[in-house]
Amino acid sequence: MADKGEKIKQIIDEIASGSEFVTYRKILSIFLGRELERNESYSSFPEYKYLKEIINRYRNVFDFYNGRDTKEGFRFKKDYARFFEKSKEEKLIKKKDGEEKKRFVTAGLQMLFDDNTISEPLVDFECIKELTNLQLVKLLYPFLGKTVISFKYNSGYKCIKNIIVHPHILKEYNSRWFLFGYMQDESENLSINNFSIDRIVYEGRKDIHVRSDIQFKKAPDYFYNSYFRDIVGVSKIEGSKPSIITIRTTDYKVHQLIKTKPIHHSQKETKPYLYNEENDGNNGKEEGEFIIKVIPNIELQTKILSYGSGVYVIGNEEFQLRLRHIINKMMNYYCNDGNK
Repeated sequence: MADKGEKIKQIIDEIASGSEFVTYRKILSIFLGRELERNESYSSFPEYKYLKEIINRYRNVFDFYNGRDTKEGFRFKKDYARFFEKSKEEKLIKKKDGEEKKRFVTAGLQMLFDDNTISEPLVDFECIKELTNLQLVKLLYPFLGKTVISFKYNSGYKCIKNIIVHPHILKEYNSRWFLFGYMQDESENLSINNFSIDRIVYEGRKDIHVRSDIQFKKAPDYFYNSYFRDIVGVSKIEGSKPSIITIRTTDYKVHQLIKTKPIHHSQKETKPYLYNEENDGNNGKEEGEFIIKVIPNIELQTKILSYGSGVYVIGNEEFQLRLRHIINKMMNYYCNDGNK
């Protein structure tokens, strides 16, 4: 038994050093020198007894080899993507590509590091612990693309509504998670909506209802790839068209920040941050410019205002007037407060 046990431990080490998961079937296939048949039960082999004893004795090490960080969570293994525990979900992630895969992996990465896995996190995510209903990221995932659900949703101050959703994807933006899908109204009309998971009224699994009485409606293929293409964040008014917005920078550090961390993927630097004597008398003035092609929304508005006096919008008059109105209101608040 000692010799067999030692050999099995060596096989486990060998598999674990590669990119494959350590499984009973894989270990026994190597041990026996042949691939097991699909319908062949490995529990009938005498070697399985030894294998099980070793695994039970070194359960924590075995789980570590497999990158198993939580009992029902995500797994990570060198040179592998992150997937759920079940094999059918493992196959699903392998089929995903592009933006869809990126959104899936983001969810996996988010759940990979938590208080249950390591006492002192090596990777820290912004505001993860403070986000209400974070557990819904994992809970809602199995419904995506296949099951109609309903829940109560706080759409505004003390305004709680019953919502029926055909859930399509989960998306993270600015440390918040959003569920996207068709919302079904009383007339059974469908419209694309997003729901912030921290506004879902949730105290337990009973608050998410499966609607087996309603046939699920999928989004068209690659719909969300184009849906997010023309916006910053998650808010979009259906039927809106993207337009060119010119952003002028007045601070070198802000210019470099925008250059290295683009506001939108369409961003282009049209004017490097250069000395401009004409604009500021004898002292001279340095300015730069970027253009983006987007549909203006609240997230873009917030992003622009976050740079303070380091930027201002000179293109797209409608958006410029909207920002001006907000800045004037802010100025009035500060000025009035200062005169008290």
